[in-house]
Amino acid sequence: LHTLIGRLPVKTILTTNYDKLLEATFRRELNNDPAVIVYPEQLGYIDPSEVRIVKLHGDIDHPSSLVLTRTDYSQFHRRRQDFVRELQLSVNDHTMLFIGFGLRDLNFRRIYDDARQLYDSTKHTAYALMTAANGVERGLWERDGLIILSVDGHDDIPAAVRHLEQAAARRVS
Repeated sequence: LHTLIGRLPVKTILTTNYDKLLEATFRRELNNDPAVIVYPEQLGYIDPSEVRIVKLHGDIDHPSSLVLTRTDYSQFHRRRQDFVRELQLSVNDHTMLFIGFGLRDLNFRRIYDDARQLYDSTKHTAYALMTAANGVERGLWERDGLIILSVDGHDDIPAAVRHLEQAAARRVS
């Protein structure tokens, strides 16, 4: 999965996963050293034209960056305003791929809704790999510019990634 994701024509990957698997795969198998953003302050120092992995809820090697507790979640918008702003701008300025967290995450829902209301919500479609999405949920998100690619298991992931590659190719041509 990580290798397939690394081959997608995307520049920003946002995840709430704490592990190092994604960036390790980029380095080992794709010979690409992506910028890994753990703290909001790093956003201003990373070239947005390069591949970057934004770890919204922190990184295992940086314990102070982790969002784990109820208090961490409730303070997310205040303590990580730069991440919130980056996500809001990215939703409308770039084709986004969301992996590693459910779209039922209240922090994400708030940020995404605000972004679509504050900015031009018609520019780009976003994508999310997600398990257990029902038809109603997919329809609601699609109206908000986000296509859910449902995967029931690991065997479904290559087809979902190929769908993203085809969608990207159609936009380029």
